[in-house]
Amino acid sequence: MRFKVFESTPDMVTIPNFVQVEPAREHVNVLGPSLNDDSSGLRHLPTDRGSVLLVDDPMAIRLQPEPIKSDWILSGTPEATAKMVYRSRDWLQSIMIWECTPGQFKWHYNKDEVLFIVSGRAVLTNERGEKRGFGPGDTVFFPAGVTCTWLVEDCLRKVAVLREPVLWPLGVFLKAWAKLLRIAGLAGECSL
Repeated sequence: MRFKVFESTPDMVTIPNFVQVEPAREHVNVLGPSLNDDSSGLRHLPTDRGSVLLVDDPMAIRLQPEPIKSDWILSGTPEATAKMVYRSRDWLQSIMIWECTPGQFKWHYNKDEVLFIVSGRAVLTNERGEKRGFGPGDTVFFPAGVTCTWLVEDCLRKVAVLREPVLWPLGVFLKAWAKLLRIAGLAGECSL
């Protein structure tokens, strides 16, 4: 199977109705209303090293139209809206809130994506024709390069963490560089 769906179980750690990300620094590109506006569903929590972005109510975040490519739509009139709420300093990772009305469409993933379903129901069909339904509380991972068919049954809202794929030699170099910076005391400690 080219994609995996993980359903929440009592023995698994699940994401509650918020997502915490690494401290945001001045180079973070955040779109939309002020993050200090509690009515937007987004808040900054100050720390000694910057601030943590808190999505405390993904349902309250106002989204903007983000149309699905017309040649990807298979049936119905699915309408997508989205809002990018965080982008890392290196532009390799971002967090987005995305919503779609009922309909069926193909979707090609050009980035790795982990998503957490906040509301709604959908059925995914992978490239082999295998189907899997999911809904609120489910977490799904799509590696870059996968194409799936979505059948959105009820208006679906998700929190998605996107990561640009990096060739492994570059990834190894970046990890080694980060470790050297930590050893030299020029970067903060990593929890991993």
